[in-house]
Amino acid sequence: VRAQGFAPREYGLGHIRVSGFTFERAADCLPVPQRAMVSTHRGHHWIIENNRLRWANACGLDVGNEDWKAGRQTHLFGRHIIRNNIISDCGVCGIAGCNRVDETLVEGNRIERIGGLNVEGMCEAAGLKFHGAKRVLIRNNVFRDHTAADGIWLDYLNENCRITGNLFHAISTALGAVYLEACREANLVDHNVFVAIRKSDWGLPEYVRGSGVSADGANTIVAHNLFLDIEGFAVSMNDRQPGRNVGGRPIEPKGHRILNNIFAACPRPIFLAGGDGNHSDGNLFDANTPDALFDIQNPAPDPKPRFAAWRKDFGMDAQSSETPMEVSFDSAAMTLRVACRS
Repeated sequence: VRAQGFAPREYGLGHIRVSGFTFERAADCLPVPQRAMVSTHRGHHWIIENNRLRWANACGLDVGNEDWKAGRQTHLFGRHIIRNNIISDCGVCGIAGCNRVDETLVEGNRIERIGGLNVEGMCEAAGLKFHGAKRVLIRNNVFRDHTAADGIWLDYLNENCRITGNLFHAISTALGAVYLEACREANLVDHNVFVAIRKSDWGLPEYVRGSGVSADGANTIVAHNLFLDIEGFAVSMNDRQPGRNVGGRPIEPKGHRILNNIFAACPRPIFLAGGDGNHSDGNLFDANTPDALFDIQNPAPDPKPRFAAWRKDFGMDAQSSETPMEVSFDSAAMTLRVACRS
């Protein structure tokens, strides 16, 4: 019946290493505030490695400011290393950071079976959810078997973050296996593999549900990824929150770049808020899905062009191409097979 298994009594402690433990069966409450099974309690420069965190009622690990109402810290914050952990069976979120997570490294973790409480509509459900992240690197992790939860959700004015080398598999989501919300500065999503992403629903538009990568801000770069068997749009750079005031002014959904990706068995490859100021090129599409639909949100009505019209009428993917593909993923062996025919 305890909410937490490991948390300091004092706020803001730094340079603590937590390694080689098993933490399980915490009765923490739904966020926010975040009082996870394991907590840095607003600390800084922690190393959290080689642990097993499982069966938290809500959140496995929190590494941020815990609460929207917490005052701005004058001491150091963030700069954590979170690596080689297995985080599983958490009802809402695997790793949570409510701001103050800057310059954190998240690598080599396996985060699985997140979202069992089915409360995606409260907007905190994900394998990893950070707010206001700056210069965060998330690499070489596995996010899989999530129910009604994103894989990664970076929320509100994140900048200069990189999501690279990760696997996202068997995730049902209303907002995307990777979702970047209300960001103005550039963030990079590259060299990831997205497989079997499915739709969940709490009343959101079709152009975000079950997507591989979605963003409703600006300047997101989606490059060198492989998308396989995505139920929604594989990439959705949309205007889901038009006119939202972020950091003192609205964000225009421009500056997105979708470059050098592979789309296999994706009936809806790309959705853009508008053709003006966004760019897609150098991608490879599966010729085995000849009826694949693209889409442009504005101006309405949505035109839903196929590949030829997408290139001719909207000027997208001029240097991209199509080829028949055979792509398969073995979830037990964690191996991917790709074959293309000229």
